[in-house]
Amino acid sequence: MKKIFTFLLLACAISTTTFSQQQVTPLTSSEQCPETDITFTVTITAKSIQSVLPTALNVNPVVVLQPFNVVPSGANITFNFVGRFVDNNNKQTFRVNYTDANNAPQIFDIPYVKIKSLLFASSFSNI
Repeated sequence: MKKIFTFLLLACAISTTTFSQQQVTPLTSSEQCPETDITFTVTITAKSIQSVLPTALNVNPVVVLQPFNVVPSGANITFNFVGRFVDNNNKQTFRVNYTDANNAPQIFDIPYVKIKSLLFASSFSNI
């Protein structure tokens, strides 16, 4: 019984890391400069990628170039896109629209809050 429990626990841990992988660079916790084209790399558990769109409550980042260098690897897809943050001193989010393994449409939001500013004073605007 102990071996079965250990096996199930290990299987769940492996499937969680394998099937729900979402990684983004640059990291969402890192400081970003506005008005500069940035190449993002995203790895997500998906069957296909449809688009990357700006999403915001009050300010939208800019998507300069839609997904390219799309590389499937097992259940995951890694791709790049080019985006730019607006100098507005507010959180800005990119939204990835993708299809999961069950052919269902899904979204993955990538929020950035540490955007340096040339126009607004903040703890992140010390350039």
